[in-house]
Amino acid sequence: EPPDMHEPTQRWRCYVFKNEKNEEIIYLHRHPGFMFGRDRRIADIPLDHPSCSAQHAVLYYREIKEEREDGRVRKVVKPFLMDLGSTNGTQISGEKMEDHRYYEIREGDVVKFGFSTREYVFMVEGGKLADDVAAAREPAEPVIEVNPALLAPGDDDEAAPTSTAPAVASPPAEAPSAGTKHAREAEAEAAEGRQTMPRRESPTKEPAEGEPVPEHPPRTDD
Repeated sequence: EPPDMHEPTQRWRCYVFKNEKNEEIIYLHRHPGFMFGRDRRIADIPLDHPSCSAQHAVLYYREIKEEREDGRVRKVVKPFLMDLGSTNGTQISGEKMEDHRYYEIREGDVVKFGFSTREYVFMVEGGKLADDVAAAREPAEPVIEVNPALLAPGDDDEAAPTSTAPAVASPPAEAPSAGTKHAREAEAEAAEGRQTMPRRESPTKEPAEGEPVPEHPPRTDD
């Protein structure tokens, strides 16, 4: 452990990608130090690829002095990564790291261990890069616009087209009387050159209750 090790003051995260797909998020703000390696009994962040070493690399938060643009010096806490002399080495943003030397981690740095194709991308929570990754990880649900007129009918009914014209109430239709109905039929048939015969009740009409049943004359064949 370095003598200037310090508790983190920013919420750093490590996004693990394989084949451009985000597989895991590692939260790095809960401890001042983390070990990467294949030995799961010791490593805080396991590396399962066979090209990685049992104790491959370590990450520590260190309090350092940083000069500002106005010339003043301030103390800041930043993460640093060191390769522990692994067999196949570590790369940070395409650069091979030297053994037992601290490298400052900057937002957006991509780290690869050994010959593993997994990429460990370091970001700060609330930063633009982290927000972009979160948006890609949780895509928004598509918005489907529904015509309110389609909600009233049943599933198999077709919705009637909506109209913006004001509705006009129609007067109630009057039931035609028997005389009016007969007159209309007579006029229609007269227009066609036919004569209307008066309607007769059916001979099979049942007599009213108490009325004597008429006797029908015997039928003779012509």
